[in-house]
Amino acid sequence: SYIAIPLPFSPVPVTAHTFAITLVALILPRRESIGAILIYLLLGIVTGGVTFGPAVGYYAGFILMAVLLPTFRGSGAHFGRFLLLSVLATLLTDLCGAAGMMLVQSLAPGAAFVSGILVFLPGDLLKAAATSIAAVPIRRATARMFQSN
Repeated sequence: SYIAIPLPFSPVPVTAHTFAITLVALILPRRESIGAILIYLLLGIVTGGVTFGPAVGYYAGFILMAVLLPTFRGSGAHFGRFLLLSVLATLLTDLCGAAGMMLVQSLAPGAAFVSGILVFLPGDLLKAAATSIAAVPIRRATARMFQSN
């Protein structure tokens, strides 16, 4: 990510990844959402931006977001539904991230919860709200483009 704020108490920095991934998944149909996220991750692997270090679980969570959000968002653009799905998808991604930290860094579950979920929760909730606000008008404007999907 071009924007990364390191945290002294977590091996994973604060980034805009979850904002961007959630926005893509709320706007695009499932197939295109999955494709976009996979291409993003592959480009990251090729350029060295995506590594299989402490953040690997978050990357798995991004793929789950790309699958689940388009599946459950419905055909309309409803802020309440988008917000609920964004929060749930972000929590799922954070759980995957904490699991990845446990595997890669051999962290105990409590330590992984603190450094992989708890420290990111306030920012993640703000990003979920911002993503939902942004996604509603974009989804409405682009919905006709993807009606056949």
